[in-house]
Amino acid sequence: MKYRNKLSGDIQFYRHILLKTGVCLLMVFTATLCQAKSLDAKAQSAVNALYHFRFHEADSIIGELEKQYPAHYLPSVARAQYYWWKLISQSANDSLKQQYLQSLLHAESLIKHDVPVEDSDFNDLFFLINIYASRARLDLMNQDYFKTMRHLAKSASFISFTLHQEDAFSPFLLTSGLYNYMVGHGEEIYPFFRLYSLRYPKGNKMEGIKQLKKAAHGDNLLIKTEANYFLMKIYTEIEEDYQEALPYVHWLTDTYPDNLIFLHHYYEVMNQLNRKNASEQIRISFFQSLQENQQLNSQQVIHLRGLL
Repeated sequence: MKYRNKLSGDIQFYRHILLKTGVCLLMVFTATLCQAKSLDAKAQSAVNALYHFRFHEADSIIGELEKQYPAHYLPSVARAQYYWWKLISQSANDSLKQQYLQSLLHAESLIKHDVPVEDSDFNDLFFLINIYASRARLDLMNQDYFKTMRHLAKSASFISFTLHQEDAFSPFLLTSGLYNYMVGHGEEIYPFFRLYSLRYPKGNKMEGIKQLKKAAHGDNLLIKTEANYFLMKIYTEIEEDYQEALPYVHWLTDTYPDNLIFLHHYYEVMNQLNRKNASEQIRISFFQSLQENQQLNSQQVIHLRGLL
């Protein structure tokens, strides 16, 4: 009975942190991780196209990467991100879920696993953290809570090593920041979760926010995007401080004016702040972008129109 109660609490907490913050809603993809300049440049272009809701363009670029670099995991990571954006911009689709999972599994298979974690390349560790967290997100979508817990624990096992390595590898500001905030938050609202610290490092909410804000003001555009997104979600969904969320969602929509998911969040924040004129202008921009975007399929148009 005690084990069952603890398991129920674990599930409740994992559902909370994944659903509230949308962890891995955007598969983290940082442009500085690749040694091959041509792969690096094309990967940046693909991710940038997705952020701007140019799905056909992203699909084409990723297809080229898959042909040119079949032995590298980054094209599969980019492909997984493509499928995730498709998943969240239309109604649930089992085929897309399977394609998303297969892309993650293929990326995982291409990362060296026979190297001790202390000898692993920081690039590989960064992506392993995100691959397992992304699998957990899909597990939660499928309501498979045991797999959710297993994959989050696997992700945390790598974070245990990468914590305090942020000065050596700045993208860890993102993973460490999220870990510190989420675990620290969990210890506050679910007392049983303090047992988590017996297996993994303790979290620190304030340190996590500090790390995310530092990442949000860094030089890497893609890391900045992720950090601004997560800060916006933390302040809207957990802290419920919409004024504090405002600069982050504003940055997202200013940088990616055609991203309908970001515009939707901006609309919600303005409504919560009772800024009706501003929310109406955002609504107009949302439907204008939706109408003008020729790279959305019919299912996406129907789903996105329903958001507002």
